[in-house]
Amino acid sequence: MTSSAISATAAAPSWIGTCCWTTRAAPNHVGNYCEAPLMLQGDGFLRNPSYYAIGHFSRYLRPGAVRLESSVYDGRIEQVVFRNPDGSRAAVLLNRAPEALPLWVTEDGETGWSLTLSPGSLTTLTWP
Repeated sequence: MTSSAISATAAAPSWIGTCCWTTRAAPNHVGNYCEAPLMLQGDGFLRNPSYYAIGHFSRYLRPGAVRLESSVYDGRIEQVVFRNPDGSRAAVLLNRAPEALPLWVTEDGETGWSLTLSPGSLTTLTWP
């Protein structure tokens, strides 16, 4: 086997199986070859995009966080929102579009804030 697991930190919302491989990618369940979030490279590591994507969840979601119902009215944006045990919230937003997209975030439908998601970006919003 060309991989070795790195234990997930206590802050990670779920356990990540194989997250570090040597320089050779491994096959997945459908027979494709894919890279791990961390790949050994010489004396160090190569951080792939999935490494940074995992960080959007593991940095801002605390153990015990629950997913909240949320919606977005643009099919080019994917989103998920969580409430942490301390009451703080975190939203992770993915702009799949090749252009910037405006977004209005609200909890009550009346008050909120506007922002623009950069093309192809993964963005995390947090609020108390």
